[in-house]
Amino acid sequence: MKSYRSTAPTTKRSPLVALGFLLFAYLSSCLSAQIVATGEITGRVSNKATGDLLRSAFVSVEGTKYSTSTETDGTFTIQAPEGMQKVTVSYTGLDSVTVTVNVTAGKRVVQDIAMSSEVYTLEAFTVKGVREGNALALQVQRDAPNSKTVAATDTFGTPAANPGELLQRMPNITAEIVGSEVRTLFIRGMGTAFSTMQVDGNQMASAFGTSANRDYQIEQMGTGSIDSIELIKAPLPEHDANAVAGFVNLQSKRAYDASGRKITLNAGLLGKLRESSANPIQGKPSGLDSVSLAYSDVVSVFGGERNLGFSFNAARRRSFTVQDEIGNSQVGANTGYFHAPGSHDGTTGMIRQWGTGDFYYPAIATNVGFNVDYKLGNGSYWYVRTNYNSNTQNQRFYRWNIQTGASAASFSAASTPMFVDVVPTAAASSNAQSNSSTFVKKSYNYSINPGASFKLFKNTAKLDVSAFFSHADVWYPGYDTVYADTKLVAPTGLGWSLDFRGDKRYPIFRQTAGASLTSPATYTPYLREKWTWSSPDNMRNFKFDFRKDLDAAVPVYVKVGAKLQIDSRAQYRDYGADNVWTGPTGITPYVETSYLQGGGRYGPWPFIVPPGVSDKGNIAQSGFFSGSATQPWSNFVNSNNADGSFREQITAAYAEGKMELGKLSVLGGLRVEETDVRGTMLLIDGSAQYNSNATLTAAENLALAKAKFKGVLSRTGNYRNVFPGVHFTYTAQKNLLFRLSYNSSISRPPIANILQIINVSPTSSTVSMGNPDLKPYRSDNFEFSVERYFEPVGEIRIGAFYKNIKDYIASNTSTIGAGQDNGFDGQYANWTLSTPRNIGSAWVRGFDVSYQQQFSNWLPGFWKGFGVQGNFTTLTSEGNYGGATTLKTLAGLVPHSGNASLNYQRYGLNVRLLASYRGPHVKVLGTNGNTSYWAARRTMYDLKTRYTISRNYDIFLDVFNLNNTPTQEAVVGGQVFSAFYQGVTYNLGITGRF
Repeated sequence: MKSYRSTAPTTKRSPLVALGFLLFAYLSSCLSAQIVATGEITGRVSNKATGDLLRSAFVSVEGTKYSTSTETDGTFTIQAPEGMQKVTVSYTGLDSVTVTVNVTAGKRVVQDIAMSSEVYTLEAFTVKGVREGNALALQVQRDAPNSKTVAATDTFGTPAANPGELLQRMPNITAEIVGSEVRTLFIRGMGTAFSTMQVDGNQMASAFGTSANRDYQIEQMGTGSIDSIELIKAPLPEHDANAVAGFVNLQSKRAYDASGRKITLNAGLLGKLRESSANPIQGKPSGLDSVSLAYSDVVSVFGGERNLGFSFNAARRRSFTVQDEIGNSQVGANTGYFHAPGSHDGTTGMIRQWGTGDFYYPAIATNVGFNVDYKLGNGSYWYVRTNYNSNTQNQRFYRWNIQTGASAASFSAASTPMFVDVVPTAAASSNAQSNSSTFVKKSYNYSINPGASFKLFKNTAKLDVSAFFSHADVWYPGYDTVYADTKLVAPTGLGWSLDFRGDKRYPIFRQTAGASLTSPATYTPYLREKWTWSSPDNMRNFKFDFRKDLDAAVPVYVKVGAKLQIDSRAQYRDYGADNVWTGPTGITPYVETSYLQGGGRYGPWPFIVPPGVSDKGNIAQSGFFSGSATQPWSNFVNSNNADGSFREQITAAYAEGKMELGKLSVLGGLRVEETDVRGTMLLIDGSAQYNSNATLTAAENLALAKAKFKGVLSRTGNYRNVFPGVHFTYTAQKNLLFRLSYNSSISRPPIANILQIINVSPTSSTVSMGNPDLKPYRSDNFEFSVERYFEPVGEIRIGAFYKNIKDYIASNTSTIGAGQDNGFDGQYANWTLSTPRNIGSAWVRGFDVSYQQQFSNWLPGFWKGFGVQGNFTTLTSEGNYGGATTLKTLAGLVPHSGNASLNYQRYGLNVRLLASYRGPHVKVLGTNGNTSYWAARRTMYDLKTRYTISRNYDIFLDVFNLNNTPTQEAVVGGQVFSAFYQGVTYNLGITGRF
């Protein structure tokens, strides 16, 4: 089918912005000072106590404009006037050092500098630990020209395999936990659709599994090869603009961080503590559940000195997810299982579906990283960074639920929202279901990032060039579920009640009428479903950046660059089902287990052997399941109606400059991005003549299904945006900073809105379809913060932000025009077109405060080991999705969140008690307040302990979710709709350093 291209108008910005940047460059050249004879000082900065080479240390020549920061390997090169000069080096957590250097014009002098601190005299022996990681993170954060938060992977104790475990403790970030793992991040209250995940500044390919989706699942990454994590809150012009909320950047480990060979080995046991012993799976350790190896070294090759560095990291972790489910297991999807207001008391509704579940799986996660750096001399080098992550989950669940109809006749007169009493009537269709499932989720991603950095023009310029390729896929190779219910045995319905008056999470369940719900004879199989999903993604980019320091009276540089990024995605789905059971009633021959669920409170419910688990009693081998005459039609339509592909090409260029005017630093510039989109979708005819028909044969119904699909339609879109940005940093005192920023950014349209299948209905003369010509969400972002840093390692930060977001996306209708250029080769003239369009707007504003400090400098004796960390974020929002109603909250936005940590680090002991708080918030906005889905308040406590036995060995014990709080809890109409409990996790192990 013919494709067409829609030309989008260019987003315009004031020409004053471009003029302002040109004026900046002109003023810089006018500030040129009289040429002074200079020489060059080069050297390496290290931590005297640990031997670590210190990157990002600040080096300055006193009384001059000359300053710089050390490279990854601790080296620095700085210009200095001729004569005796004082060179000062400062670094968070260490005492500043000043040395005198005799500089000769046109010559180079070498001066290495070792730094230390009184804190290293507190212990009998010194081991590199959390302190050093925090110091580097704060050093990078403080010296950044923009607002960002940096945390080392060991900031909160022993790092978990999932970076999300660390990220959820940072300011402005909250997390959704799925299957015991942090999966979804909410940055500034907004979901992953408004942020991106990067590795070393490159956007990673991401996959969702069930659809081509921009959302990323942080659990698909690993911490083994990650050194630190950045939350970029105010992107610079050199950064990608696709970041309304901000973006997460994972920084890879590199060999030059250490002074020599370094080997670290971790080994441990992982386990779960469940509330009840009735569950068939207890999550006990299975041997060596986690093991990781880190190896790095710097060697001399080809006649050079310490010019080849390499870092290798490998980790394998076998964890076990167990999840007790109380209530509706399909949170968010079935909020319709809530009887509407007005039924009895006229104020709130009543839950009409309730159940229990047990969802569990072992997961094997693998993370491998290998990085190489080779010095070319004179500060130039090339590198290759590689990363591979995989996560395989063999998932199973046993779920039981009971439900009734939506009418008031389904409930007795005694019913209230706190006491639901269902009566057994055939019209109410009250029935119970027992479901068993087994499936595998396989996710993997990898990346390769070669590049080079060149120092030019006597070290006054730097050219960086790089390429990046990343692939990701989440694949469900076989989601197999068998359903059994009570309709055949109890056709007149069941009687039951739920009493929430004593416990809102664990109501009292009673059966009041009908066949026994604990008997296998009451249930009969009725459906077997099989699904396969896949959503591969390939991400490629090529970029260069060039920076030039100008010879001016004050420090000034200009920086330009360009980038080409290509994102190619696809989504595939296969479906098969058998919906006719010809065997006898009852499931007795096929029962695998019958046990109490909900922490031993409910049941025992009988469950069928999940398909593929065992040949003994396997219902899939019974011969009694078959498809109806219409099932081939459903199988074909469901397998093909979501297939599609998507390609997005982004061409970007930027120019920025930075000027230091005494205590004031100003960085400003522009970024331009042009985006070309191509979406390939299916054209489906929704005419009644292609619907399935029970009077036809299976072959005839399959022919009708195939006839519905009229071909493939490829459509293109294009848009261009200009992004100005300006960032001010005022250093009032050495460790007191004020920041003020403005930048413009976007978040690109959801792929689901672009790839939506095309449905044509001649009966109603309508066409519904996706829209590749959608424009992105646009946002103007303002940031302000006050930051105070203090020794030995600490900070207090108070910040505020405001985001004005335009071009929200919602469904819209219009009339299709006439003529061959109407987008449909002249067809469907004057029909109604329903498609997503850019309408609506919103704003989000927030306030946050964070604090951390070690008390070693001013508390006596034993108390020197104590330290605290904490942060709190509060948000407000307002939005309009193109309708007449303005909403005072946005779905998914978390208004209040915070974290706290109390730690003790002395005498070889490192203990941390951590708390993470997430306030209540709307997950899905319903048609009225009583059918909206809310996530309840959640506070989780963790404990991390480590004891240093010697210079070479530590032992550790980490305990997660000490209070066994629900990781997810849904509230609908003021009532607890569901709660997921995932037990208490512990990790016991040993670390060796060689």
